[in-house]
Amino acid sequence: MEERVINILLDIKADIGGLKKGQSELKEGQVRLESRMDRLETDVAELKADVVELKTDMAEVKTTVNSLRSIAKTFFISLSCPNISVGHP
Repeated sequence: MEERVINILLDIKADIGGLKKGQSELKEGQVRLESRMDRLETDVAELKADVVELKTDMAEVKTTVNSLRSIAKTFFISLSCPNISVGHP
């Protein structure tokens, strides 16, 4: 009977040791996960900044394209009707 109780206590002690080890591994995993999340948040912030920059660049491109269309229209009108003044010399 005493031997059985001792074996049970040894099993409990081993289980507690395993739980402590598992808890330590969970804490290490949590630290790694938090580190990865911090990097991910930084990457997302950089991507958002890049998107804002791209939107600004696209607005400039659209403005330039519209200006070029206007110039081209004026140029072709003046070529097809040289006697009509369109506001450019």
